Amino acid sequence: MRARALPLAVALLALLAAGFHWVWLPMNAAALAADLRVLSLSPEAGRALIADMRAQQELLLLAFAGIGLVAIAGGWFGLARWVRRPVSDMTERALRLARGDFQTATLPAVTGQFVALGRTLDELGTMLESATVRAQHEATQRERADAALRASEERYALAIRCANEGLWEWDMKSELAYYAVNWKALLGYGDEEIGHGQAEWTDRIHPEDREAAIAALNAHIAGETASFESDHRLQHRDGTYRWFLARGQIVRSASGRPYKLVGLITDITARKRTEQILVGIANGLSQPRGDAFFNRLVRNFANVLDSKMAFICECANHPTTRMRMLAWWNDGKFAENIEFDLEGTPCNVVVAQGELTFVPCGVEKLFPKEAGYESYLGLPIFGRNGDVIGHLACFDTKPMADDLPRLPIFTIFAVRAGIEIEQRMLEQGRPTGQTGMSLLEP
Repeated sequence: MRARALPLAVALLALLAAGFHWVWLPMNAAALAADLRVLSLSPEAGRALIADMRAQQELLLLAFAGIGLVAIAGGWFGLARWVRRPVSDMTERALRLARGDFQTATLPAVTGQFVALGRTLDELGTMLESATVRAQHEATQRERADAALRASEERYALAIRCANEGLWEWDMKSELAYYAVNWKALLGYGDEEIGHGQAEWTDRIHPEDREAAIAALNAHIAGETASFESDHRLQHRDGTYRWFLARGQIVRSASGRPYKLVGLITDITARKRTEQILVGIANGLSQPRGDAFFNRLVRNFANVLDSKMAFICECANHPTTRMRMLAWWNDGKFAENIEFDLEGTPCNVVVAQGELTFVPCGVEKLFPKEAGYESYLGLPIFGRNGDVIGHLACFDTKPMADDLPRLPIFTIFAVRAGIEIEQRMLEQGRPTGQTGMSLLEP
């Protein structure tokens, strides 16, 4: 801008001088010649006078041109010194502030009409710097809070997964429900396979448990209980029912009106199965001694495991290659006791190794002799001297759950059965120190 303005001013001044020289001077010279003829001067004298006057006019033109140039230069210098430089400095300062450069030195001293504007710009820079520092601090705090929240959510989600729990939430106003991915997974479903209706839960409750569960829920919504809690069975995708503990808490508005219900379901199938086993043990061990005890024991053992067949045996010879049944529950009724060879059966593993043997599925592939059965559970029975004197076992035509309680609970069955078998041996006159000896042994 500065490079363009100065040549433009010089060009304008030159244009005025040319007009003065080639237009105004000739016109005035012609008028002066006419006036001289009136004055009766000779042509030579008139031309000399005109030439002298023209020279003086040109000098005057040069003087005016010089004065004009000095005025333009002085005006340009004043404009640059008192207007353009302050404006340029303040513009540069504003651009640096806009870029976030708050370390730039403050504006140089300004005078005149720009003093207030410069002071305002400095104050604006100070305020902008302070606001930027606060914004950066808030952004840092927000990032830390977001990171902490994400970590907390990840820990919560991990805890939920590890705890075998599923989150659910009901909106009382819209009557829509939210079921977390883990909630759906507990019932064997994918994320897109369960909708947002409340019936997704209530329709899956076992018919025998539905009325009590819904009554407990309504009681909590009505404010009659501090929280909602219910043990009930839910239907899995595979058609079976599994036990769940449902817990929830109502969320109320400031007016006390419920608008949301949030809770968890926890798979307690294993716990319920343990409870059933403990009840079965109590029932199985409450019967008097003898054959009635063995019959009661195998029936309850089959019932608590929901298996098709259960039996208890004693060793029929020594070394043990055959077992003699003392009680046999098969397909819902008692069957006649038999003796059988251990070879090729999972019972051989139990007796030979003296360890609990659990085959949740595929038993007929491992032991072709047991064709028609899918799963097996066998427990060794020990005498007082530590020898295996028999075993308790069950077969089923369907797979057994992997979460079946193992040795700690079932040992109660085996220990009680061991006492009864040794008592039976004593009554028959067989020494307990030779537990495997049989009267039929050759």
